[in-house]
Amino acid sequence: MAELDPAELATVLDAAQRYLDSADWDGAYNLLYPLFEANTVRGNDLGQLNFGLGEACVGLGALDAAIGYYETALDHQSGMAAETTLSRIDAIRTHDAAVDASADGVAGEAEALTVLEAGQRALERLDYVEARGWFQRAWDGIQMSELQISATAVGLAQCALNAGELDQAEGYLQIAEARSDAHAVTIDGLRQHIAGRRAGATAAEDGVAMTELDEINQSALQASWDGDYANAKRLFEQMLASDLLPATDRGRLHRNIGVMQIYLHDYEGARTSFDEAARVGTPDIQSLAQASLIQLDANARAEDIVAGIDLLAN
Repeated sequence: MAELDPAELATVLDAAQRYLDSADWDGAYNLLYPLFEANTVRGNDLGQLNFGLGEACVGLGALDAAIGYYETALDHQSGMAAETTLSRIDAIRTHDAAVDASADGVAGEAEALTVLEAGQRALERLDYVEARGWFQRAWDGIQMSELQISATAVGLAQCALNAGELDQAEGYLQIAEARSDAHAVTIDGLRQHIAGRRAGATAAEDGVAMTELDEINQSALQASWDGDYANAKRLFEQMLASDLLPATDRGRLHRNIGVMQIYLHDYEGARTSFDEAARVGTPDIQSLAQASLIQLDANARAEDIVAGIDLLAN
């Protein structure tokens, strides 16, 4: 068995979790699989290792492999950890049932229910691409109930917001509210996102006035909440370029841009942004930026550890 001391193992597992948190499935898998292949992990850590590999495989679309890792993880888990893993397995079974239901087109309400559940599960794990695919299948189907049509339109609106397609999102919301009032609260919340994002985008078209900085900031924050990290980063950068921006806000914006770059998997760009935030930010921002830099260093250390594992020693 290849040797890995507990501190090194903790470094790799923590870094892998950070990659999973930012949906960097390749990054997580590339850290965890060498540990699995080299047989470096024992005891309870096997649960975390195999669960992480399952999460990465789901993100990469390798669902059969994910099931295998999740089932292995269960042999080393209990309590909430085991319940979470079981819910992941159930989600894959829901996915498989949706594939079967939509194989020949979504024919009716029972089949549509299965497909909509798969779409909602994808939204819960912030996989907007897969979610949009499921909701689109339901949208293109037939014989759905009014409530199901409304739910499908709400799901498509959320996916459109993630892609920055504000007009399309509003169109889906209009259909959703016309078909059923069951999603009124969700629709109102999504409309607030659309309004905020429109205000910021409009304010930035002809340059930034002092009174518009807050609107752009709110628009950027809402874009990030929608998972539209590229647009959020663009808006934060636009604020940063304004001569009207108070000097005390520059560090905050550099840090916000760095966070968006993490989600966009631009780690070198994130390091540059966090360095600048640590240089010009207020004490609170400097502390947050330094913590992010420490995490980036830990990720790099984890990659070095994994690169040094001798797979032939297994």
